[in-house]
Amino acid sequence: MRRLALATVLLLALLAAPAQAETLTYRFGPVHITPGQNTIEFAGNDLKPPVDGWITRFTPNLRYADGTIPRVDVLHLHHGVWLSNGAPLFAAGEEKTVISAPSGYGWRYRTSDQWVMNHMIHNLTPTPADVYIEYELEFVPEGATPITEVQTVWLDVMGGTIYPVFDVHRGAGGRDGRYTYPDESGRKGYSRNRVTVLADGVLVGTAGHLHPGGLWTDLQLERGGRKVRLFRSRAKYFEPAGSVSWDAAMEATPETWRVGVKRGDVLSVSATYDSRRASWYEAMGIMPIAFSRGGSGPDPFAVDVDVPGRITHGHLSENRNHGGSFSGLADPRRLLAAPPIAWLGVISYGIFLWHLTVASLLALPADPQHFSASGLGLATKIDHLTTPILLALSLAATTAVAAASYYVIELPFLRRKDG
Repeated sequence: MRRLALATVLLLALLAAPAQAETLTYRFGPVHITPGQNTIEFAGNDLKPPVDGWITRFTPNLRYADGTIPRVDVLHLHHGVWLSNGAPLFAAGEEKTVISAPSGYGWRYRTSDQWVMNHMIHNLTPTPADVYIEYELEFVPEGATPITEVQTVWLDVMGGTIYPVFDVHRGAGGRDGRYTYPDESGRKGYSRNRVTVLADGVLVGTAGHLHPGGLWTDLQLERGGRKVRLFRSRAKYFEPAGSVSWDAAMEATPETWRVGVKRGDVLSVSATYDSRRASWYEAMGIMPIAFSRGGSGPDPFAVDVDVPGRITHGHLSENRNHGGSFSGLADPRRLLAAPPIAWLGVISYGIFLWHLTVASLLALPADPQHFSASGLGLATKIDHLTTPILLALSLAATTAVAAASYYVIELPFLRRKDG
């Protein structure tokens, strides 16, 4: 009886104790990806926490059905947007930025929230694949610890269209070899990259999203005719060649970054790309912001809030494929410079000119009607006689005839022309 009473007390104590933060991992899918696929898809998503609470961290990934992570240059998550009740909650791209709320903040979650997955997965191979969109949530159940709510404010240079892309042409922009959209687009009065703040509060975090060639995104604030930059999210390229691949990480704001905003303030985003070395098509510039309504923070016109950022992860192993390593094979650039190959190039016109005639003459004993009143008909007559022996003899004889033709006929005329 005592044991039963003790067990009951322990059970009640456990039930009464506040739940602690936990890590929840979900895999959306499998998603079947056809060769070359890059379509935008929407689907309902029931993979979410089972109780009310707060999400404080979001880590995205992509995995094959066997659990391995695909190389980003083979198959990657072009973008994924986790929609909650019709509005963006989290987003991810090829760079797999980890989204974290500062200590004491979090995104409010209720089990009644309706989640939708918007995704676009690129398959750069001719082989179909089955993949899972994986996301890891740091989750604090309701009542575990005091949390201040943040909401996602979506900022996009293209205004949040379904496929918000623009093109960067080589040489566009200024002499610095950089192109900033929309500032240098020539579109006067452009406002799709702007959002008006609806209530006083504080910004507590942000990070940018770019495509290859992208250098940074800028977050700015306008108030009463004045404008100030709040944060620059730079792309850190691990790629040895620089800003030319998906092998990058984006900078996010540090833990202590805060910006006080007022109702009526205008937030805007721009994206800067390297236009000196290449053109970049279907580029993006997105900068979601964590906003706490009613909170307070430094006035950006009185305090310099534009501090250096920090990347949210190091060099990902699935991105470490840059090519160019020594293979042990001959340099292909030198093959055509070898003397025998170079000599064949010299007499190549003669080879082109004589090869069908030589092959036809070799096949003449087997087809005496080759030369007739109806014409040579070389191309049609020779097909059924093509054998390994005929091919070898034709190549040898054609090379000899072409060489003779070059030295006896072609070369003397070339010398006479040049002389």
